Amino acid sequence: MKGVEDSLLGLIICLPGPEPASEPVSIGTIHLSQSAPGMEHHRFTYMGINIIKLYQGQGYGTEAIKWILEWAFNSAGLHRVGIRVAEYNSGARRLYEKLGFKQEGVTREMLWRDGRWWDDIQLSMLSQEWMEKYGAIKHAT
Repeated sequence: MKGVEDSLLGLIICLPGPEPASEPVSIGTIHLSQSAPGMEHHRFTYMGINIIKLYQGQGYGTEAIKWILEWAFNSAGLHRVGIRVAEYNSGARRLYEKLGFKQEGVTREMLWRDGRWWDDIQLSMLSQEWMEKYGAIKHAT
Protein backbone atom coordinates (compact mmCIF):
# COMPACT_ATOMS: atom_id res chain seq x y z
CA MET A 1 0.00 0.00 0.00
CA LYS A 2 3.03 2.26 -0.51
CA GLY A 3 1.23 4.26 -3.22
CA VAL A 4 -1.65 5.02 -0.88
CA GLU A 5 0.52 5.86 2.15
CA ASP A 6 2.93 8.21 0.33
CA SER A 7 0.35 10.02 -1.80
CA LEU A 8 -1.28 13.41 -2.11
CA LEU A 9 -4.58 11.56 -1.65
CA GLY A 10 -4.83 7.81 -1.13
CA LEU A 11 -8.01 5.85 -0.61
CA ILE A 12 -9.00 2.26 0.01
CA ILE A 13 -12.05 1.41 -2.11
CA CYS A 14 -14.60 -0.48 0.00
CA LEU A 15 -18.02 -2.01 -0.34
CA PRO A 16 -20.48 -2.39 2.54
CA GLY A 17 -20.02 -5.62 4.46
CA PRO A 18 -22.44 -8.52 3.93
CA GLU A 19 -24.22 -7.86 7.23
CA PRO A 20 -25.47 -4.43 8.39
CA ALA A 21 -23.02 -4.27 11.32
CA SER A 22 -20.08 -5.97 9.56
CA GLU A 23 -16.84 -4.37 8.45
CA PRO A 24 -16.59 -2.92 4.91
CA VAL A 25 -14.96 -5.13 2.28
CA SER A 26 -11.80 -3.67 0.72
CA ILE A 27 -11.81 -4.19 -3.07
CA GLY A 28 -8.95 -1.94 -4.18
CA THR A 29 -7.01 1.29 -3.86
CA ILE A 30 -6.73 4.57 -5.73
CA HIS A 31 -4.25 7.38 -5.21
CA LEU A 32 -2.83 10.62 -6.56
CA SER A 33 0.94 10.86 -6.27
CA GLN A 34 2.67 13.56 -4.24
CA SER A 35 4.59 16.22 -6.20
CA ALA A 36 8.34 16.26 -5.79
CA PRO A 37 9.58 19.08 -3.54
CA GLY A 38 9.66 22.34 -5.47
CA MET A 39 7.32 21.04 -8.21
CA GLU A 40 3.98 21.82 -6.54
CA HIS A 41 3.44 25.02 -8.55
CA HIS A 42 3.06 22.94 -11.75
CA ARG A 43 -0.19 21.50 -10.28
CA PHE A 44 0.06 18.03 -11.83
CA THR A 45 -0.13 14.52 -10.43
CA TYR A 46 -0.27 10.91 -11.50
CA MET A 47 -3.13 8.60 -10.60
CA GLY A 48 -2.86 4.92 -9.77
CA ILE A 49 -5.73 2.48 -9.29
CA ASN A 50 -5.95 -1.21 -8.50
CA ILE A 51 -9.21 -3.15 -8.24
CA ILE A 52 -9.26 -6.83 -7.20
CA LYS A 53 -10.01 -8.91 -10.32
CA LEU A 54 -13.27 -10.31 -8.85
CA TYR A 55 -14.68 -6.76 -8.68
CA GLN A 56 -13.43 -5.44 -12.03
CA GLY A 57 -15.94 -4.55 -14.75
CA GLN A 58 -18.71 -3.67 -12.28
CA GLY A 59 -18.37 0.13 -12.29
CA TYR A 60 -16.35 0.49 -9.08
CA GLY A 61 -13.26 1.74 -10.93
CA THR A 62 -15.35 4.26 -12.89
CA GLU A 63 -16.93 5.59 -9.70
CA ALA A 64 -13.59 5.82 -7.87
CA ILE A 65 -11.83 7.56 -10.77
CA LYS A 66 -14.62 10.11 -11.22
CA TRP A 67 -14.58 10.83 -7.49
CA ILE A 68 -10.81 11.31 -7.28
CA LEU A 69 -10.72 13.45 -10.47
CA GLU A 70 -13.50 15.65 -9.10
CA TRP A 71 -11.42 16.10 -5.95
CA ALA A 72 -8.22 16.73 -7.95
CA PHE A 73 -9.70 19.41 -10.19
CA ASN A 74 -12.44 21.00 -8.06
CA SER A 75 -10.97 20.75 -4.54
CA ALA A 76 -7.18 20.49 -4.92
CA GLY A 77 -7.01 22.89 -7.88
CA LEU A 78 -4.79 20.63 -9.97
CA HIS A 79 -4.29 21.36 -13.67
CA ARG A 80 -3.33 17.91 -14.97
CA VAL A 81 -3.75 14.27 -13.93
CA GLY A 82 -1.78 11.58 -15.73
CA ILE A 83 -2.04 7.80 -15.72
CA ARG A 84 -0.02 5.01 -17.28
CA VAL A 85 -1.41 1.72 -18.56
CA ALA A 86 0.24 -1.38 -19.94
CA GLU A 87 -0.61 -2.17 -23.56
CA TYR A 88 -1.95 -5.59 -22.52
CA ASN A 89 -4.50 -3.99 -20.14
CA SER A 90 -6.98 -3.04 -22.86
CA GLY A 91 -9.96 -2.93 -20.48
CA ALA A 92 -8.33 -0.29 -18.29
CA ARG A 93 -7.27 1.73 -21.33
CA ARG A 94 -10.83 1.72 -22.72
CA LEU A 95 -12.13 2.86 -19.32
CA TYR A 96 -9.63 5.73 -19.07
CA GLU A 97 -10.40 6.92 -22.59
CA LYS A 98 -14.17 6.64 -21.99
CA LEU A 99 -13.75 8.84 -18.91
CA GLY A 100 -11.93 11.48 -20.99
CA PHE A 101 -8.22 10.70 -20.68
CA LYS A 102 -6.26 11.33 -23.87
CA GLN A 103 -3.24 9.37 -25.02
CA GLU A 104 -0.12 11.50 -25.14
CA GLY A 105 2.75 9.09 -25.39
CA VAL A 106 4.07 5.55 -25.67
CA THR A 107 7.20 4.05 -24.20
CA ARG A 108 7.85 1.19 -26.57
CA GLU A 109 8.53 -2.34 -25.35
CA MET A 110 9.00 -1.34 -21.73
CA LEU A 111 7.17 -4.24 -20.03
CA TRP A 112 7.93 -7.98 -20.24
CA ARG A 113 4.96 -10.30 -19.76
CA ASP A 114 3.85 -13.66 -21.13
CA GLY A 115 7.01 -14.12 -23.17
CA ARG A 116 6.92 -10.83 -25.04
CA TRP A 117 7.49 -7.08 -24.76
CA TRP A 118 4.58 -4.65 -24.30
CA ASP A 119 4.34 -0.87 -24.58
CA ASP A 120 3.64 1.48 -21.66
CA ILE A 121 0.97 4.01 -22.66
CA GLN A 122 0.72 7.45 -21.04
CA LEU A 123 -2.60 9.28 -20.86
CA SER A 124 -3.71 12.48 -19.16
CA MET A 125 -6.66 14.73 -18.49
CA LEU A 126 -6.48 18.51 -18.08
CA SER A 127 -8.73 20.52 -15.78
CA GLN A 128 -10.48 22.24 -18.71
CA GLU A 129 -11.21 18.83 -20.29
CA TRP A 130 -12.76 17.70 -16.98
CA MET A 131 -14.91 20.83 -16.85
CA GLU A 132 -16.05 20.40 -20.48
CA LYS A 133 -17.04 16.78 -19.91
CA TYR A 134 -18.35 16.84 -16.33
CA GLY A 135 -18.63 20.46 -15.18
CA ALA A 136 -18.09 21.40 -11.56
CA ILE A 137 -20.18 18.50 -10.28
CA LYS A 138 -19.86 17.09 -6.81
CA HIS A 139 -20.07 13.34 -6.36
CA ALA A 140 -21.61 11.74 -3.29
CA THR A 141 -19.08 11.02 -0.56
